[in-house]
Amino acid sequence: MCWFWHIVAVVTPREGAAPTLEDLRAFCASRIADFKLPHDLVLAAVPRNPSGKILKHQLRAAVVGEPVAS
Repeated sequence: MCWFWHIVAVVTPREGAAPTLEDLRAFCASRIADFKLPHDLVLAAVPRNPSGKILKHQLRAAVVGEPVAS
């Protein structure tokens, strides 16, 4: 059983940009609590449905590495 969350930030960078985890943590540090800061950074396209909403189940499965249930 897991007693903590491993926070992962999924970022779609702008063309020519290469953000790092340290950059992201520094940006977020003044805006959110320390325990909410991401531990990992994934640079990838965020899956969205036709109306633009984030497909959280697909995103979570891609980060964890589990297959997506249909």
